Amino acid sequence: MFNNISKFIDYLTLIDKSSHTIRAYISDLKKFGDSPETLINEQIQNKLSHLNVCSNSKARIVSSLKSYFNFLETQLQIKVPRINIPIKTSYFLPKIKSRGELKDLLKSYSGNNVWRKRLKIIYYEYAKWKIHKYWEL
Repeated sequence: MFNNISKFIDYLTLIDKSSHTIRAYISDLKKFGDSPETLINEQIQNKLSHLNVCSNSKARIVSSLKSYFNFLETQLQIKVPRINIPIKTSYFLPKIKSRGELKDLLKSYSGNNVWRKRLKIIYYEYAKWKIHKYWEL
């Protein structure tokens, strides 16, 4: 079955996934042995529960498995079980006390990079929260 993982890696290379992404997929799949496609949800959950990693890493591992299983079904026409494992992830937002502080933080990221986009989303979410809070009173 390791042959299927090799084919998956070749496929990822073919569709121009970055070397970092490919290494992450390999690392994640190795956690489940040579043939992760033979595992069912309960076995995957059991293995995940014994891994000493944070919930965000567990979510990434499940995502890697889903991508691999999807490849097996769509590219190799191999029937595999559906993965249905909910993982609660945690998101860390900066501690911002005021709208002005958030604006200053937004200004500090010049250009149109990813962090600026994320901060804009946080800014708009903060504004919506403030409006919602106002109407609750």
